[in-house]
Amino acid sequence: AIVYLSYSDLGGLIGNISHKIGLKYGLQGLWMNVHTKEFDPTTTSTKLMLSTNVKDIFDFLGYNYEKYIQDFDNENDFFQWIIQGKYFRSIYFDDDQLNHAHRQRTAKRPIYIKFREYLNQQNQSNQSSIDQNELICNVRQQALIFFNKQEDNEKGLNQREEKRLFRSKYSGRFFSDIDGQNRMIRVHMKNFERRFAQTDEEFHQWVLNTDNDTILSEIDKYKNELKQSQSSASN
Repeated sequence: AIVYLSYSDLGGLIGNISHKIGLKYGLQGLWMNVHTKEFDPTTTSTKLMLSTNVKDIFDFLGYNYEKYIQDFDNENDFFQWIIQGKYFRSIYFDDDQLNHAHRQRTAKRPIYIKFREYLNQQNQSNQSSIDQNELICNVRQQALIFFNKQEDNEKGLNQREEKRLFRSKYSGRFFSDIDGQNRMIRVHMKNFERRFAQTDEEFHQWVLNTDNDTILSEIDKYKNELKQSQSSASN
C-alpha cells in the first residue's frame, strides 16, 4: 500500500536536518538566515531565499525526487529515503540535539517517534568527522553556488554593513539633549536631514559618504542655530 505523508511528516524531518546544516526548510521552500555575525543568532539577520522548486531543493539535499513523486510503499520505505539524503546524520535526531520546545513538539508527532525507533534499529555511524560549524559553512557556500545566490548574498551583506555603519554615524542619540523632550527627537532629525537631502535615500548616502567629524559638526551647528532661534523668539 502507498503510504500517505502529510507535509508536516516529510517537512518536519527534512526541516530538522536542514536546520542542523545551517539552512531552513518549510512550506515556503529552502532558505538561510544570514546573520551580521556568523554563528551569532543574537545579531541582526536577513532571510535569503534559496529556492521554492522542490526538485531543485531535493537535488541539493541529495534526495531522489523521482522516488518522492512516485510515493512510498510504506513508512520504512520513506524512512530509508530520508536517511539516504546527502546531509543526513542520525545524531541530528538524538534528544540532546533538540531544545526543550522542539522535544515537546516532536514527542506529539507519531511519524517522528516511529522514525526514531527505525533509527535505533539501524547500525549507522552516528558521528561526523568534520566540525559542525565547518560543515555549516561548507553547506551554506555550496547552497549559494548551487542556487546561484552568491550575488544576492553579497548584496545582502553589503546592505547590512551599510545599515550598521549608518547607525553608528547617525541616530536619535545625537539629538536627545535638545529641550529634554524625547518626543521631539524625530522632528529634529527630519529637520536636520532636509538640510542635506530631499529624500531618505539621498540622506542615507550623504551619511555614508561623510566623515564622522563633519556629521557631528553639522549636528552641533543645527543645535546652536536652534538655540539662537528659540532665544530670539523668547525675547
